[in-house]
Amino acid sequence: MKQYRIIYLDAFTSEPFCGNPCAVLPQADGLTDRQMQKIAMETNLSETAFVLRSEKAGVKVRYFTPRMEVPFAGHPTIATAMMLVQEEMLPSAQSPVVIDFEYTIGVLPVEIYLDPTGKPAKAIMTQQKPLFGSVV
Repeated sequence: MKQYRIIYLDAFTSEPFCGNPCAVLPQADGLTDRQMQKIAMETNLSETAFVLRSEKAGVKVRYFTPRMEVPFAGHPTIATAMMLVQEEMLPSAQSPVVIDFEYTIGVLPVEIYLDPTGKPAKAIMTQQKPLFGSVV
């Protein structure tokens, strides 16, 4: 199997080993669903993000828990967006950096605001309107 880079991040913090942990594979093209699931089982975090090329948005992102794929997740979205800016994997570096993410639920934007040194400092994530089901 080809080697893939896995970046371990902590969302919602600037301190190592604090916040909400997440694993991100920034170049996951070529992985099968089964391989993504096995990697998520190996990282054993609440979600592992897989960044893929997209024809509909800036990037396509898929999220897997150790047990299954999930259609959307908040903290790995923030972690992935911050990582894409930090690793200079996006063409724009002017604040705010707006990234359209393609998920299984559709395309939604994420905004990254940079500090005066050009490092990611703040993220704003757009979510779909909530759907309320019947009371159980």
